[in-house]
This record gives sequence, structure tokens and C-alpha cells, in this order.
Amino acid sequence: MESSVGYKHLDDNLAKTIEPVSGDDALTASWTPVDQNLIENMHANHGLIILKSLHNLYSRNLADLDSDEKGRIMSLFKNFLNKK
Repeated sequence: MESSVGYKHLDDNLAKTIEPVSGDDALTASWTPVDQNLIENMHANHGLIILKSLHNLYSRNLADLDSDEKGRIMSLFKNFLNKK
């Protein structure tokens, strides 16, 4: 199985206007909330790439994250590190 993953940071206003579209190799595409279950069950190293993207978002203050969002991101990092 071949797959690919990418990351592009979008500001909130732009992200709200974009609707994911499936390509020729997928039936559907959608926005998906990121949680521990998603990270652990993604194909190949895609979960790690999401974690790296979240780390970039968090550490560079690229988004106006509230304390709950920051806490959820930190929880994902801690869970990942504890499983190593």
C-alpha cells in the first residue's frame, strides 16, 4: 500500500472555507478531530507526522490556542512519549 501525508498550516479564516476533496484513490475526504486513537491507528508514520505538525503549531504559536487546546496537544505528546 502506498500512501502520503502532508502538513500545511492554514489560518482559521481560510481553513473554514476549504472543503476536503477525495482524489482518485479515495472514496471520501473529511476533516477529522485529532485524538490519541487517531494517532495510534494511522497508517505507517502518519500519526508521527501529525504530532510533529502539532508540535510546530504549539511551539511557534502559529495559532491562537486556548488552554484546553494546549492541554490536549500536550497530552498527545506525553502519551506518545510514554509508549516509546
